[in-house]
Parts: sequence; structure tokens; C-alpha cells
Amino acid sequence: TGRHLQSACLELGGKNPMVIMPDADLELAVEGALFSGFGTAGQRCTSLGTVIVHESVHGEFVERFARAVREAAIGEPAGDVLAGPLLDQKFADRYEEYLTWIQPHHEVVSGPTGRITADNPRGGFTGEGGLYYHPVVVDGVRPSDQVFLEETFGPIVGVTTFRTLDEALELANLPGYGLSSSIYTTDAANAFRFREGVSAGMVSVNNSTSGAEAHLPFGGNGKSGNGSRQSGMWVLEQFTRWHRLGLPPLEAARRPGLFRPGCQKATPPAARPPLRNARPATAGSGRARLTASSTTECSRGATVRSE
Repeated sequence: TGRHLQSACLELGGKNPMVIMPDADLELAVEGALFSGFGTAGQRCTSLGTVIVHESVHGEFVERFARAVREAAIGEPAGDVLAGPLLDQKFADRYEEYLTWIQPHHEVVSGPTGRITADNPRGGFTGEGGLYYHPVVVDGVRPSDQVFLEETFGPIVGVTTFRTLDEALELANLPGYGLSSSIYTTDAANAFRFREGVSAGMVSVNNSTSGAEAHLPFGGNGKSGNGSRQSGMWVLEQFTRWHRLGLPPLEAARRPGLFRPGCQKATPPAARPPLRNARPATAGSGRARLTASSTTECSRGATVRSE
């Protein structure tokens, strides 16, 4: 891309889904949703966007999740809290716009919304010293809703339902992002089917959508990125390039001083000045090795030696 024709590495955010199957461990699922939805106040590209929960466990999950959110502490990040403030006023302004996406058919099950202040406190915390906001869980989200389709960088999570895993996959892929995803299930077949069908570049099983492992590839597809990957050995592929080095045929390599990779352009043997202090080639197994020469007309002279 661009005038330098370099490959771009794009990470463009996400609307990360969490699917909760009817056989899921709901306690574990609530823990994962709480952390990925509201840890760091939802300000991660991998933060949870929408919980897609099976209709048979929807009521119980929402009750547990809403209670956990209501009881979670918000405050100074150095303390024992779930989340701290939003990063900057521009993020706060944008987040307040997300709150306007809540529609009459939605139900906010987590308690108060908006900025935490003396007039809108969270328990005994009144939000002094930062841009602190109440975490928000919105139930009854529909696939056509803006809050379902667009990334919401901040402490707001939507909840919707499904009947079949195929429907859950369709909902997970619908926003068009493809960064992170997760599924909670005790059935390995569900986990593998989800991995096969979801468009996200990263899939977690019985774990949250947020976070990354340094030894595993990190990156997304669709509106989340161009397929580039970071972390682990994949970062080498992303930020380096292959460089082919061609060596002369073995017989030519055995002629002392013929191959000199330190020069930009090869010269015929008759026109080439002698290579001083070069070690002669010797017969052996035929494997070629470059051996440094102390003095040549090039900055980095060498000769080839067979062993």
C-alpha cells in the first residue's frame, strides 16, 4: 500500500461476540463477560461487544451478569476495582453518544448509566478526579440495532439470544468485524464448530474475548484488519521480508576467490584483481561456507570454501 508499496499491518478494532451455549458453566461465563466487557472500562480492541446467549439460559445468565456488574467496584485503578476512568474527554464524548443508541425496546439491567458524579453516584463513589462511568448491560438487543452492529469503545455490553449454534454463528459474524470471539460450552463439538464458522481471527473457548498471548498470532479479519498478524513467530513474517541468496554451482565455488558476495557486481576471473589473504577451497563433502577475507576492494569480501 502507499507510494512505498509496503504491506500494511492493520488492526481496526472489533465488535467481539461471546456465545453462551445451554451446557455452559454460567459462573465461568459471567466471570469472563464481566472481565472482557468492563475490565479497563471496555477500552480494548478485544473488549466484549455482544453476549449471544442461548434462550434456555438467557434469564439466569442475565440475572447473574447484571448482579455481578452492579456489585463491581469502579474507581482509582490502583485500588481493588474492576475498571478505572475513560482515557480522555474525546472518548467520554463518544461513549455518551453510544448511550443514545439505547432504544425503548432495550432493557438496561445493570443500574444507572452515564458519568459517575455526586448526583449520579455509584454506591459511595462520586467519581472525583476522572472520567468515571457506570458500566452498562443492555438486554433485548436486536441484530438491526446500531448498538449490535457497531463497535462501542467503552463500558457497554449488549445481550441477545439464539436457538441454534448456526444462528449464533450468523449473529457473531453479522457486524462484519473479525477480531476476537469466545464460546462457553462443555461440548468439544460445539467449540470446534464455532471455530470453524466464526470469522474472527482469534477464538477462545471458556475464556474471555479480551487479552492476548504473546506466543500466539494476534490480528483480525474483515472490518477488524487485513489478515495481518502480530506476536509470536508470525510477527517476523509481518515485519520482515524473505531475501533469496543464490550461490554459484559447486564446481565454480571450488575456484578460490571466484565468488565474492561483498561486491555488487561479479567480474570475470581474468579482469578481477587477486584476492589477498583468501583461504583456498579444499575438497570435501561439497557443502559451501563463506569465509571472511581480510582485504578486498569491496567493503565485505569473502571467498567460498567447501568442507
